[in-house]
Amino acid sequence: MKPLKKIPVILLLLVLFFCLHGTVENFGFIDLREVVLVGLLSLCCLIIFYLIVLLLTNDYLFASLLVFFIGTWYLFFGAIHDTITSTPFLLFLRKYIVLLPALLAITVAWVVLLKRKKAWRGRLLLYFNVLLLIYCSIDTVQLLRKHFSTSQLKPNVTAAFDITAVKSKPNVYFLLFDAYPGPTTLRDSFAFSNENFYSFLKQQEFKILPTYSNYDFTVFSMSSVLNMQYVPADYDPHKLTQHDIQRRVNEIRNGAVFSIFKKMGYSLANYSVFDIDDQHSISGENSFLPVQSRMLTDKILHNRILRTSGKLFENAIPFLNRKGRYEHDKDNLYAEKQVLALSTQKRTAPVFCYAHFMMPHDPFYRDSTGKPNPDAFLDDRYNGSKELFLAYLKYTNTVIEKLVNNIRTNDTAAIIVLMSDHGSRFYGPAKKHNPYNHDNFCAVFYPNKNYLPTGEKWSTVNFFRYLFNSQFGQKLPYLDDRIEVIKE
Repeated sequence: MKPLKKIPVILLLLVLFFCLHGTVENFGFIDLREVVLVGLLSLCCLIIFYLIVLLLTNDYLFASLLVFFIGTWYLFFGAIHDTITSTPFLLFLRKYIVLLPALLAITVAWVVLLKRKKAWRGRLLLYFNVLLLIYCSIDTVQLLRKHFSTSQLKPNVTAAFDITAVKSKPNVYFLLFDAYPGPTTLRDSFAFSNENFYSFLKQQEFKILPTYSNYDFTVFSMSSVLNMQYVPADYDPHKLTQHDIQRRVNEIRNGAVFSIFKKMGYSLANYSVFDIDDQHSISGENSFLPVQSRMLTDKILHNRILRTSGKLFENAIPFLNRKGRYEHDKDNLYAEKQVLALSTQKRTAPVFCYAHFMMPHDPFYRDSTGKPNPDAFLDDRYNGSKELFLAYLKYTNTVIEKLVNNIRTNDTAAIIVLMSDHGSRFYGPAKKHNPYNHDNFCAVFYPNKNYLPTGEKWSTVNFFRYLFNSQFGQKLPYLDDRIEVIKE
């Protein structure tokens, strides 16, 4: 036990506990490589801070305990804030303007204690070293237990796919345009027919499917589409939690559709906002979803403040302003470029391409010609924004037309799917629920023109069942169509 009273391994153990505990909380959603990178970066920062304090004080015990104390509340700030928010008698500390000075005051008190009670330093170092070893051991056991029961993280899909019935394997482009409304919404809420766009699709021999989305929330909608079944009813539709979102993200990552295409010998090309199989999303700093290492680092002080009060900093720091506000525009342009490049590539194996464009979803980055809108327009989501939305919709149409023309020219035998995950929510003041939220858009191009009949109104949970039945010789049964209201 003596080494634990003298050797400052407390900083290593703190980072180890931070990574282990975050991995246990988000098991199945973070790659080991990402955890290691976060851990190494955090440890390097703590060591640099430790060396600075050591240089100033020439007392390694004092430096170790001070850096440990500050590092603990900095790394676990989000957990502290969440606890305060959920504890009634601590709510007076909830605001950052109160909590941050309180933490600084406690830190000053800690410094005073360490200065006055030098004899306590060795015992305190031993106590925290042992405590962290116990915590790390507990989390290691929990991590191993979860590792050996990973099947619970993958959706249970009952649709049986007959690989022997597959006769041809054309490339498939699944192009998803977030919040693209169906014709009913455009007619009723925007007095806009979108006729030019639909005329283009008809000229390109697309079939417009009479679909509606089962959910009006992206992660729920895409989970149901990519698993060909409804989301498990293990959540409170009136109060979604972070865990609910993470479950949906994991269901998308392990979507049955991807497994089926891989079973047929397809490679996957992921240009979406989600991690798919072992491929990351197109955005490493995705503010739209809690993906990748952000689930681990969200509780760190600066990340939590930027996420919850980021506009205060964005308005003061132009770099942060543009980086955060234009993230999806950058990703949209990247996805477009990648899909265009993919259509020209010669491959020995067929490819299933999933590209998820965050448009015409807000922010409304561009006008109908593709010219960037002024920064002030990006915050105008509802009041008076119909014109901005329609202009962005028209720009989205030009992107779709460009993609379709290039794929039809360069990859003539390919299947092309154009779809939105749900309808538009930009027709007026925000509402708790509206049927227009589910009025989505879906069009398909089959080179062989084998378009099977559909119902008069048809939900997107059945789309890939329809695709597999019409193009891959399957006889998958269709599910009953219904709308799932998530948030009332």
